[in-house]
Amino acid sequence: MAEAPDDKYSIYDFSNGPTERGLRLGHWNVQGLGLASNETKKLSYVECLINWHCFHIFALAETMLREGIRGTRTAIEGFGCERLDREMKCDGTREKASGGIMVYIHKGLKYEKIEGGEKDGNLQYMIVRVSKPVQVDIVVVYNPPNGSHVERFASYLNFAIEKLHSEHPVVLLGDINIDQLDLKNNKKYPQKHVAAIERALTHLNLEQQVNHRITRMQSKAILDHIYMSPDLISECDVMRIHASDHDIVYCVLIGTEFELDIKKRQDFYEKSLKGSDTKKKTDRDVRKLLYVAQRWAELTKRHAREIDELSAELKAFSLR
Repeated sequence: MAEAPDDKYSIYDFSNGPTERGLRLGHWNVQGLGLASNETKKLSYVECLINWHCFHIFALAETMLREGIRGTRTAIEGFGCERLDREMKCDGTREKASGGIMVYIHKGLKYEKIEGGEKDGNLQYMIVRVSKPVQVDIVVVYNPPNGSHVERFASYLNFAIEKLHSEHPVVLLGDINIDQLDLKNNKKYPQKHVAAIERALTHLNLEQQVNHRITRMQSKAILDHIYMSPDLISECDVMRIHASDHDIVYCVLIGTEFELDIKKRQDFYEKSLKGSDTKKKTDRDVRKLLYVAQRWAELTKRHAREIDELSAELKAFSLR
């Protein structure tokens, strides 16, 4: 697991992220949303992260959701959600959620899920085709590290060639679990599989864009990848995150002016809190402020502290 920060509020500091304008795509191995145990903090964290950085498409790996968890529990206002869950037998006596991918797509985009499932034993994938206001095929992949994962990814790329026959440009991103540093230096993986990957990427006109910054601190490796044509990209980088031992990878597409009205949401939160300390609040006032804070404002250390303070204030009301 990632080393815990000294300040518990530092996980809410989203100061680093995309700076270029355009269609923003991101991916994060979240290592479990925790919904099976009624823990919603990580999902709230994802919601605020998406809105603060104006992501239009944001994918998650290792959601570890059971099929029985309703879509209303994973919903984020203003976004469509496509899920692919997986439940695996554990010791033959119970089921344990494992893997799983999920993609949030802003409702201002016209899209359809054209493919999704498992390939070659445990590799999960989803293909989302966006047609308006831009045209692009988004391919999300979670390639578990078990078994011959390099051969498995090479096989999937050849499978993807058959599926991606449209004229749309392609962006493939996900937790690939192949260290880009070793792949580039050709020191670790079988040459025939490396060559197969290179051939397939050339056929799809894709290049790995995350080449210099590690995405998993624990193993000092680049395991989370973004593949796309360099002609389509204006920005690609890694966001450091403390809530998982994987970091977020993201990119911005050139010539895709499409913005979310995030400023309005941020202003709404700030306006709600402005002057709240100068008047005597009722139980109802505190509940309303806490709801707004939790929904929109897990954005900085200050906001996170306000959530704790409001929660304590609400608890004090209940003890009266």
